[in-house]
Amino acid sequence: MLKSFSKEPLIYQQFSDIDHLAEVFRYSNRGSSYSMEQLAKAPFKGSLMTLNIPDISIYKLSWNCLVNVVGNKAIDCFSFGTLFQVKGRQPLAHGVPINNNCLFAFGDMEANFITSSEQLQIVLVVIKKDIFWDFAKQFEYFDLDDTFFQTRNAMNLNEMQFVPYHKYLQEIIYLSEYQPQVLQQNSIMEKLIRSDLLPLLLDTLQDTAITSIPPPKARVEIVKATQKFIKANLHHPLTLEDICQAVFASRRSLIYGFEDIFGMGPMSYLKMLRLNGVRRALLVADPQFNKVKEIALNWGFWHLGHFCQDYKKMFGEAPSKTLKKAVGS
Repeated sequence: MLKSFSKEPLIYQQFSDIDHLAEVFRYSNRGSSYSMEQLAKAPFKGSLMTLNIPDISIYKLSWNCLVNVVGNKAIDCFSFGTLFQVKGRQPLAHGVPINNNCLFAFGDMEANFITSSEQLQIVLVVIKKDIFWDFAKQFEYFDLDDTFFQTRNAMNLNEMQFVPYHKYLQEIIYLSEYQPQVLQQNSIMEKLIRSDLLPLLLDTLQDTAITSIPPPKARVEIVKATQKFIKANLHHPLTLEDICQAVFASRRSLIYGFEDIFGMGPMSYLKMLRLNGVRRALLVADPQFNKVKEIALNWGFWHLGHFCQDYKKMFGEAPSKTLKKAVGS
């Protein structure tokens, strides 16, 4: 439980555990069910900045490694994602590359976002749907309707049209980081967001120079089916052949699909999920009754020495240390 979390105008938090970041983000963005999986062998470092006014929130999420974000958005809100900083491989939404002149995550479909491999900053503007439609009506943006959000989840934009919205969003983020006392005043923050930022967002959505996002490759559906199968069988012994048979795919299609989307093969992806699973299990275990070896075996790690090396590289500490700080201790 996050009893200490509140709807203050401006909140900034840092994290060394991806599950804690996901929990705080879900708590703040009520009605969403996002989960985050760390997919890199490097200790996680992330942050979350939240700006709150009634019915509208702005989030800046940052982290240092490859992460898969999946889950349902709040059904009573629209979310508009923008890239602020990317280092490493290009992020993907539903298998489609996202660039710096793109709005994404606003469709009604479930989120499925693969972040960059080294460093990423995303800014997400979340607006109650009834407030959004009130503004659209007020400013006479009659071309926007439910169909617009049901048929697309991302769009590339003309740079000239996108820049005013992006730059103004940058100014708000700058104030939050370097002059937070300004944004602690609700009246000023409401003016910045309601009177200025939202009209710029609506202008961007109305841009006649919007270009279509290319459809995802056919392998994306194979990867999605594989993810679902792997997550349902994390505790069972799995070979590459088992996975291929389960999703009716060739080894070549499966391997190339995972390389395209995650930059790793399906078996490496499976290992990453299992390492995350071990960490979660260790954090809720009772050190008096549970042992690292027992939990590792339960998650399919038969060679304890190799497991400990992989675990320490990924989480920055030995599994025995994680167990010592478990909630049961």
